[in-house]
Amino acid sequence: AEGGGLTRESKLTLNVQVAPDYSLEVSPATVTVKQGASVTVAVNVKRNETMNDPVDLTVTGAPAGMKVTVDPAKVPADKASATLKIEVPATGVDAKDYTLTITGKAPGIADKTAFLKVTVQLVDFSLKAEPSMVTIRPGASTEVKISIIRTNFTDPVSFRAKNVPAGLSVTFSPASTTGNETTVTIAAAADAAPGSYSFTVEGTAAGKTKTVTISVTIGD
Repeated sequence: AEGGGLTRESKLTLNVQVAPDYSLEVSPATVTVKQGASVTVAVNVKRNETMNDPVDLTVTGAPAGMKVTVDPAKVPADKASATLKIEVPATGVDAKDYTLTITGKAPGIADKTAFLKVTVQLVDFSLKAEPSMVTIRPGASTEVKISIIRTNFTDPVSFRAKNVPAGLSVTFSPASTTGNETTVTIAAAADAAPGSYSFTVEGTAAGKTKTVTISVTIGD
């Protein structure tokens, strides 16, 4: 101000405070989980210097059967992350890609979102008989190889024969295996009646049962 030849100055200090805000980050942003298994990822809450509130987290987009949990579901002000756990049952969830949406809610701040890509891998097996048709003379025997075709499947497979016709006996070597094959020995009794027959080889593992049919002709 000026007056009477005098000049005075005054200074005004203005402090601009940054509005509270935060962002969400999922680490890693893509995961692969096998059927019957689980996986965890981190949900990071990145607050700015004025953000001092808890953040509520919710997850959507999971298919029926997939169990998703967040711990803690309310991330306290003094904590910067939560653990997201995904559990996939052995059956009931198709093997394909899913996108989960993680939503964050905090007072006075627009909702935040982050995305997680989940690839569910097929876990299964099937059986193949080589050969699937054999001819046996009465009193003789033959062997059939049962191949186990595994897809991300490591459990032991146990074998048994069902509906074996009279006059035939069936044994497995080995009867249970974590490998990729077993040998079926089919023996015909000396008095086995000539004719065409069949029986079923059943393989069971981890609650899954697969079958393959072997046809047997008894005769010369």
